[in-house]
Amino acid sequence: MKKILCILFLLITSSAQAYWTFQTANDEFSSYIDLSSIKKIGELVTYWSISDYEKVVYLGENKTYPYRSMKFFTEINCTNKTYKMLSADIFSERMGGGKVLMSADYSERTLYVPPDSIVNHDMDNFCK
Repeated sequence: MKKILCILFLLITSSAQAYWTFQTANDEFSSYIDLSSIKKIGELVTYWSISDYEKVVYLGENKTYPYRSMKFFTEINCTNKTYKMLSADIFSERMGGGKVLMSADYSERTLYVPPDSIVNHDMDNFCK
């Protein structure tokens, strides 16, 4: 019985974990995407991504909020070539670890996909 409960616990906890796949990197951060989160319904594509910073980054005018990663839930409109950050979370540690320092909902803000951006790369791949 204990073995069955342990196996069930492992299955339940591991199913909620994201599996981050490397996308790109520069001197400041690396970008990853959870491929299993990609959903396409009509002209809309949603997915989770994370930016993992090499060094501590500071938020706020007085640089009072140090953080190491940001996780985004993004929606791309393939027809209009626009996107929304439906959710953005800032974490104290790398790869979404540690404490959630801030959460924001930008679902009311529609932006055009900038050329040569990570979102543009995602749009090219997911809107085929």
